Amino acid sequence: MLKRSIVACGVAFVVLVLSIGCGGHKGVMPVGSSELTSPVGPSRGGQAPATPTLYFPPNGSAYNTAGGYCLFVLRTTDPEGDRVQYKVEVFQNGNLVATFDQTQNTSGWCTIQDFLRGVWGNRRDFASGEFAYLKANLPPGTYQWRASATDGTSWSQPSSLRTFIKR
Repeated sequence: MLKRSIVACGVAFVVLVLSIGCGGHKGVMPVGSSELTSPVGPSRGGQAPATPTLYFPPNGSAYNTAGGYCLFVLRTTDPEGDRVQYKVEVFQNGNLVATFDQTQNTSGWCTIQDFLRGVWGNRRDFASGEFAYLKANLPPGTYQWRASATDGTSWSQPSSLRTFIKR
């Protein structure tokens, strides 16, 4: 039963690990600790990640989704191999209508393995070169999107805008 709870709830797993393995700390790590506030860990260099490549939705595409959500797939690399986090910005008629900033909220971010299992988790970061999947709720309409990435120290340049229609 404990194993099921750990698999089903990433947050419970983190709290469990921190409360068991913290040595000098009793209970859960303090909120101000670097382990909780900097999930990508220390940067190994000063170079920003490359501008993310946007894979889905492709530019000019129109699609329907069974669950009514939008799926975004993107990827970047970091010159030092640092772990990365993303920010996806969604525009409509030139106005910013939604921001999905993984440094602020991990809801909906997952890996390909999670995606294939239908598990939408709270992925805190991604390895350099790993595909990132984001499930986001947007009403039907025509949108533009772009993304940028950070290694915890520097932000990449934003990608160019891509257009898609969600039906």
